[in-house]
Amino acid sequence: GKESLSMNRHIIVRSAPLLHVSMLFLLSQLQLAGAVDTETIGATFEQPTEDSSLDVTLTLAEYTHAGPGVQQMTRSFNGGLGGPTIRAKPGDTLKVTLVNNLPAEAFSTASLHNVFKTPSMTNLHTHGLHVSSAAPGDDIFTEVQPGESYQYTYVIPTYHMGGTFWYHPHHHGSTAIQAGGGAAGMIIVEDPAGSLPDEISSLEEIVFVLLHLDMPELTAVAQQYENNCQAAGGTEVECDDTVWANGAVSGTQTNSVLVNGQSQPTLTIAANRWYRFRMVFAAVNSLLAPSLTGCTVKLLAKDGVYLQSAPRDITEGYMGPGNRADWLVSCPAGTHIFASDNSRRRRSRRMQGKGPGGMAGGGGGTTTLTQALATIVATDQGDTACDLPVFSVKRPCYLVDLTSTTPSQTVAIQLGPPPSINGNTFTSATTYEASMPVGAVIGLNLNGVNGHPFHLHINPFQLTTNPADTVNNYFLAGDWHDTLLTPDGNLNVRIQTDYFV
Repeated sequence: GKESLSMNRHIIVRSAPLLHVSMLFLLSQLQLAGAVDTETIGATFEQPTEDSSLDVTLTLAEYTHAGPGVQQMTRSFNGGLGGPTIRAKPGDTLKVTLVNNLPAEAFSTASLHNVFKTPSMTNLHTHGLHVSSAAPGDDIFTEVQPGESYQYTYVIPTYHMGGTFWYHPHHHGSTAIQAGGGAAGMIIVEDPAGSLPDEISSLEEIVFVLLHLDMPELTAVAQQYENNCQAAGGTEVECDDTVWANGAVSGTQTNSVLVNGQSQPTLTIAANRWYRFRMVFAAVNSLLAPSLTGCTVKLLAKDGVYLQSAPRDITEGYMGPGNRADWLVSCPAGTHIFASDNSRRRRSRRMQGKGPGGMAGGGGGTTTLTQALATIVATDQGDTACDLPVFSVKRPCYLVDLTSTTPSQTVAIQLGPPPSINGNTFTSATTYEASMPVGAVIGLNLNGVNGHPFHLHINPFQLTTNPADTVNNYFLAGDWHDTLLTPDGNLNVRIQTDYFV
């Protein structure tokens, strides 16, 4: 509501350090403890549990994840690797009680700045939702101390577009170790009846929470935290991170993308039948280039916003940390491999951060992950291949087409070198990189989005021109994003500062 506006009714862009903005990277996994096979490669595909009660409890606590050949402690939600898929509708009021069951630090690192610190402090960010950023809404400066709880209240506007979003911790200093360790989940805002063609709205939906669980990197982050803690005056015992710093509980640490907490699970579908894949890439410093060779794939939406003309034929995706994508998929009878491949982007450059690895320095990085994600087995159940209609949805005001609109203000944003924006590092919640009037169309000239993802909370932005490399039409003028990582370093986008800031 109006309370979300700053005192001078201006939207703000903060110089969050890239170790924090990269926390837009996020992550996740959903499994019920003891109910999902996370130890076997190729186990039967399981979707996350769902919660549509509008009164959700997320309990953050230490948790031991059992993967193939490894047991690793981490911090996650509700006794599993990730949290439930939360479903809501436009006009709903969603309440989420965040319970922090992590142990308190023996030596407080709360006074440290722009470094890894306070691994037991937390909060929650609803990544992509167009809601108030004022507490008790999507306020990333809320702090939930160990042993405490906090109830978030998200008033979803009646005009909110249906789409795929997600949630994860966003406390400055501990986002990487928490979200990177699997504390995240998907949010689905359902489409109002009649807003989509029947051929689309009737499709079975399959949730893919694609978590890049980089165990060696998280151990390096924890060890950097220990160094920071001791440098601030804590003893070795007081600063010991017993979750990640000592590596695996047993076995050998892995660096891989999990699907709903599982390793390359096997999903059985009906041949020649259309499905809607809802995907979120939860990662820190890498790029996912998913493809499904042998199947027909159409792009329906990106970052929770339908394409101007949907669906669009694609051959692969290009997902940076925090990106979501909705695909329409139909496969002929047979076995198909859903995979990420770097074959077309070996030229991609990596922006190295300071410290042990990209996460530690906050650098996004564009190293493409190469691995099988899941096996898709399509069985003949009598379906006949069919075409889907091309359509356009009605758009709320905050998503009207801005490609032919002249912005009232243009802001230049240079990402990097980490951890800076426009050469400035994060100072405080009240130190702004730019100020913009509410109710205006603003142009953003982005530089460096090939090396680090750019993310805006609350208000998505629109591409105004085709990038030089569209990745086979994955990126086109008119597309909307709230998170952007592309092969091209320089792109111009526009936002409308509509009501919420």
